[in-house]
Amino acid sequence: MTNDNKSIFVVLSLPRSGSSAFSKILTELGVVPFSTNAGINSNAWEFNTAGYFEDTGISLLCDQLIRLVGVSKRKSFLNPPIYSDISKLNELELLDKNFWYDITSESVQIPDDFEENLMAYTGNDWDQWGLTRMREGGKWFNCYSKIGVDKYEGIKERICEIRQMLTMSEGPVFIKDPRLAFTLHLFGLTNIKFLWVRREPNEVKSSMRRHYGPRLFTEVNYSGFDWVSNHFNYQVPGQDFNEYIANYEKWIESQIGDHSVLKFQLNEVGNHDFQHELKAFLGE
Repeated sequence: MTNDNKSIFVVLSLPRSGSSAFSKILTELGVVPFSTNAGINSNAWEFNTAGYFEDTGISLLCDQLIRLVGVSKRKSFLNPPIYSDISKLNELELLDKNFWYDITSESVQIPDDFEENLMAYTGNDWDQWGLTRMREGGKWFNCYSKIGVDKYEGIKERICEIRQMLTMSEGPVFIKDPRLAFTLHLFGLTNIKFLWVRREPNEVKSSMRRHYGPRLFTEVNYSGFDWVSNHFNYQVPGQDFNEYIANYEKWIESQIGDHSVLKFQLNEVGNHDFQHELKAFLGE
């Protein structure tokens, strides 16, 4: 059975805005999280005990698309491209056909003292992000080539596959990843409705620093490097938090365009009135 008469719901937000907690509500209402069955999974744990409801195949693909759109292998959802008219970037054909990137010994800089100073880098006494698994033989080593998106042609093919999977999905389905703010326009989806989760900015900032390192949104690099986040693979430079939010929200607004959207604050989701509004938006 095709999903021709049902919308694809897209959950957008800044990172650490509560979209995972909200996505759990969607599943309880019968909306299914989309899965590519990529074979590389991110598990639920202390920061998101209920799970992320993000598909790793989508996350890795969007990582690469952000690098392509930003014309830099150091661009990411933590250091996104500056907003521009995305109509100029609507076609994959306009992007670098010679693109290649993967997690290798050369592309990831892991500090020599990382394992001896886990608390200083991560805030915990264990490698909570699996950064050591980016080394040769680890789970994340060559992760982009493992799912065939290390090169432009593979990226293009994967987008076509995902578009077809979403179109053929049975029942209401949602797709959620903060990276989609910068990449959704490249998927060519039409029958979509947006759910925009917002959170008080200082709460976002605090949560992002707990998650991605206390130096995020400062100019204080880790010694010997030119980046500030403990997610070493992204090599995130110092940046201003307010500018980060403003740029991110411009991208989200551009993705939404004229599509239907339900925009709300995270602290509203438990309200009876919001639950009624959400069910109506979902078409119940």
